[in-house]
Amino acid sequence: MRTRLVIGVAVAALGTSTLACTTAANPFAEVGQYCAAYAKAICQVSSVCEFDATICVNYQAAQCNLQASGSQASATRQYAPANVQACLDLLNQYYGGGASSVSAATLTNINTTCSRVFVGSAALNAPCTVDADCAGVGEICGTAPNQPSLCSVPTPRDLGSPCADQGDQCPADAYCSVTTSKCVAAQSGGQTCDESTPCDSGNQCLQGICQALGGVDAPCTATANAPLAPGNSTSCASNLFCDDYTSAVVPTPTCANALTFARGSTDCLGIEGESTGGTVPDAGGSEDAPSGG
Repeated sequence: MRTRLVIGVAVAALGTSTLACTTAANPFAEVGQYCAAYAKAICQVSSVCEFDATICVNYQAAQCNLQASGSQASATRQYAPANVQACLDLLNQYYGGGASSVSAATLTNINTTCSRVFVGSAALNAPCTVDADCAGVGEICGTAPNQPSLCSVPTPRDLGSPCADQGDQCPADAYCSVTTSKCVAAQSGGQTCDESTPCDSGNQCLQGICQALGGVDAPCTATANAPLAPGNSTSCASNLFCDDYTSAVVPTPTCANALTFARGSTDCLGIEGESTGGTVPDAGGSEDAPSGG
């Protein structure tokens, strides 16, 4: 991967100045070095949460390395050391300084930046799982009825238009029908729904009926690839995320507008590693920042 070049001015003994280019060693050349710094940045909340920072760092570093291994094993993502510092800068900014919370909007910003620590390497028309697997700028992991997901150039389609090719994108609150291969309006509140007949953006499919998305503290299920992005969950309202940290006080994942830090809080327990959940900023192994380390 590229190493960062540092250009400095060297003054010769006789007083003449020469411009010298030197190659500085990237402190994050190895994934393990990145994960160690990532964990240290996240665990700065130990000052507010009042837990053992060392335990937290060990846990978060292990989770980060595990996520990184899965990302690299997929053969569609490559570690990009040059993108590490931007991720760490945001983590240090928002998890340091005695922070008491991190908002959903901030989490989205962090996760988008940190997801670039592993960049896509899948070529156009190559198999993919998420958009970030694709190497081309602006490419998406396109889907079409009864076809595999492939890296594709996005092609906007109108309501009623054909959507039989990967990359075809129906308008908001519409989907590509598996029976007609055309863009049709999604189901609204009170209408029936299933996997092939989804609800619109303001509703979720519960027991076969479209029902309003949950507000703060409503039960939810996080999307595997992006547990913290607002709107990521199929059950949380816009600008909320599904916080899947749990504890004796909060036994199930709930919709939230921020991670909150205080001694003994559910989010503090989760970050320390005392929760079965895993919602922390993306360590880079998934799109939209996804499940974190």
